[in-house]
Amino acid sequence: MWYLWLIFGICAVWIPVGSFLVAVKVAKPYLHDKQKMKIIAENIIKYCLFYWLCDLFFMSFIIDNIVCKYIFGGLIMLIIFYNLSNVFVNQHNRKKNFLVRWGLLQDFIVGIALSIYLIFIIPDDNLREIVSVIVAAIYGGLLTLVGVAWTIQFTKNERMEQDKKRDEERREEERKKYRPIFNVYHGEIPSNFLDAHFEDFNGIYEIGYGYQGTMNQEHQVVIENFILENSCFTEFYIRGVKINNKQYDRNRNLFVKKGSYVQFDLDHMPLYLPEIFQTISLIVEDLLGNVYEVPFGTEIDLKDGIRHIEIKGNRRIKIGELINE
Repeated sequence: MWYLWLIFGICAVWIPVGSFLVAVKVAKPYLHDKQKMKIIAENIIKYCLFYWLCDLFFMSFIIDNIVCKYIFGGLIMLIIFYNLSNVFVNQHNRKKNFLVRWGLLQDFIVGIALSIYLIFIIPDDNLREIVSVIVAAIYGGLLTLVGVAWTIQFTKNERMEQDKKRDEERREEERKKYRPIFNVYHGEIPSNFLDAHFEDFNGIYEIGYGYQGTMNQEHQVVIENFILENSCFTEFYIRGVKINNKQYDRNRNLFVKKGSYVQFDLDHMPLYLPEIFQTISLIVEDLLGNVYEVPFGTEIDLKDGIRHIEIKGNRRIKIGELINE
């Protein structure tokens, strides 16, 4: 019998040591997250206490004490079924892999087996029969309650998903309603228009008249003046322009009213780009705060070795092109 006590002692010592080693490994990615560290510490303590309880249940076999078997075994059984009920009710909020599912099945089998064993060791046959009926009734009631709780949780999650979907559909309709619709204007210069001077865009002057780097002619471009015509559907803001992969934001957003015209005037200033010109886009913001990038169609004319960029048109904004909310 001495070796059984040795196993009991080794387990009693190894449980906190093993729990600590597991805690160190699990907590390593979250050392700077106090909230997660607190949760990990609480779970490790719970597991340590649970396995100590299992070790005490093993001790009850060594001393062959039926009272200890019922106390420790009953507590283990209650803890297992309590945890299983919680996991089952909240299963829609948790992602479970194969190992977790196998663990749940294992706990269920252990809980049932433990219940059968505790009933089996009752010395009185009449008492055993009465307890069997009571336990069966309790299990039936628990399964019914868990089923009802699961149904309520499932209905709640379904309702939340439907509300979320309706909210997203409503927001998409709002985005469609306030989506800017404008075009590059090719007619005669209108009598009234807004000036969108390029010097109002942060960084443009630094690559234009204020450029102090190496003047590579292959990277030098001149963007010709162009005009945008807003539709009569909605107003919007002009936030900046994007040349290749570099964005140049305005100091202040330019508000564009319905049916108005906006002239982008660079005064034929040469720009020295970090790389050869490829694309130019306009960054706009609708009245809801949604931001879009609108690519321009261009035509390149080489004059005296310098690329002159003429804006020919723009693509209509699509909801899927939203880059910020």
